[in-house]
Amino acid sequence: MSPNWYDDGPVDLTSGFPALEKLRKTLSTTKIESFADQCEKALAPLGLNAITLPLVLALPEFKERPNLVVPLLPALKTTNSRENTWVLAMEHLLALADDERVVKLLQTHALTYLSNSIMVSDERVMKQLARLHPSLLLRALRQTHRRGVPIAKEPPARRYWTARAYEGLYRPQQARHLYNTLLGGYFEAKAKFRLQRLNSDTEMGQ
Repeated sequence: MSPNWYDDGPVDLTSGFPALEKLRKTLSTTKIESFADQCEKALAPLGLNAITLPLVLALPEFKERPNLVVPLLPALKTTNSRENTWVLAMEHLLALADDERVVKLLQTHALTYLSNSIMVSDERVMKQLARLHPSLLLRALRQTHRRGVPIAKEPPARRYWTARAYEGLYRPQQARHLYNTLLGGYFEAKAKFRLQRLNSDTEMGQ
């Protein structure tokens, strides 16, 4: 759990960064085309960097104006940000139903992100990979697969997302086999739901 999160809700990080508070007051009226420059000036001398970019993307005003993320995408490419920064950007793009830009983010960041950990850590990323780029999801899972360990013996989370990748690639038999290995465990409810969808699709195709 993040040290900045408590039972009564998230800490307002802008309290320790006065420039962010000033920036927030202008977000409801700022023009999209000038937003990146506005951030650079407001956050000077730091500008948009690995520290400030995730703070800007986490501002609650983005819920009302998710399109403000678009002019910040170039900064995301050139900034060595923390791994969750691009996930924040992805969520704003999803709010815009901008799947094209989401796919580009996944192609740029997801493989490295998943390769850094054997275990799946962020369901938001996995869901979008399964939905928009199942081949990349399967490639990432294969690259982090432990040699000598059958897929059916891997941790449940990895089996579930491997099955989702197979399902997205129209390989229902492989998906069904892995979902069946999850019955009786933590992922049983999700596996049953996916199996029902697979069976329904099969019946509709007959």
